[in-house]
Amino acid sequence: MGTGAADDAHERRFLALDGADGNQWHVAVELKPGAMPPEGAIIEVSRGAGSPRKSDLTIAAIAERNGGVYSNELHAIADPRSTADYRLTHKRRLEALRRARVVEREADGSWRVPDDYVQRAADFERGRSAANIRVLSFVSLEELPQAGARTLLDDALERRGNFETAPAGFGGELRGALVARRHWLIEQGLAKEEGARIVIDRKRLALMEQETVATTGARLSKQLGKAFDQPVEGERLTGIYRQSVDLPAGRFAVVERSMEFSLVPWQEALEARRGLEVSGVIKRGGITWEFGRTRGGPAL
Repeated sequence: MGTGAADDAHERRFLALDGADGNQWHVAVELKPGAMPPEGAIIEVSRGAGSPRKSDLTIAAIAERNGGVYSNELHAIADPRSTADYRLTHKRRLEALRRARVVEREADGSWRVPDDYVQRAADFERGRSAANIRVLSFVSLEELPQAGARTLLDDALERRGNFETAPAGFGGELRGALVARRHWLIEQGLAKEEGARIVIDRKRLALMEQETVATTGARLSKQLGKAFDQPVEGERLTGIYRQSVDLPAGRFAVVERSMEFSLVPWQEALEARRGLEVSGVIKRGGITWEFGRTRGGPAL
């Protein structure tokens, strides 16, 4: 996966993807730079159902009463109280849909509107909308087969995930990684085969994950010149969110205090507080952030 700007204002980014289906994709997303997955990350992409605009419903209703034709004059007759500016917004909408080959403009300035206009307008909106993404792994596929942490490969091996993969390209690499992961888990005593099934010892894997986080904390301790302190369940953590670190177990936030720092599960909402004070309570498997007014800046 790679990233880049999808518009001149750099407000929308795009992801360049190698799909497990063997195809390559460019997908527009609306994420802040700090929330973007790194190159090589593995993600799942989906789109919500598109919705027609209010103007589309008006255009369709007028066209239905006039043999599939819409025009400024027909609109004025249908709604005598409509202003010229209001009708102009409908014309601009039709111009956009004409470029998408949804409608046709006649020589007299009227518009030929198809019977399925509303559905096609909704499809047009869906195609323009930013995609929804879910990060399955913040690290590359190469790091997963021997990762001492729970990974997307484990869910797939236990049939909790469903990958439709092509035999070549990234799909082929994913198939190979699943085989390698299965062998490694069994060799390490972290899984056992029961017929065609594989049962993973997730408790032991979770302990290894904690060790991996601790090892990363020790490495960062040397870089930051601060002690690594991992909070326990129920403890309140307050500090400055400085940066994020990507591990096979996920993305972690580095929260610093005056003499020490902690690694806790990252959330996208933290990016609005980068460099500012954050506070949260450690819960089982994560942290509940409380983004209220702090000394670092205004409330979210």
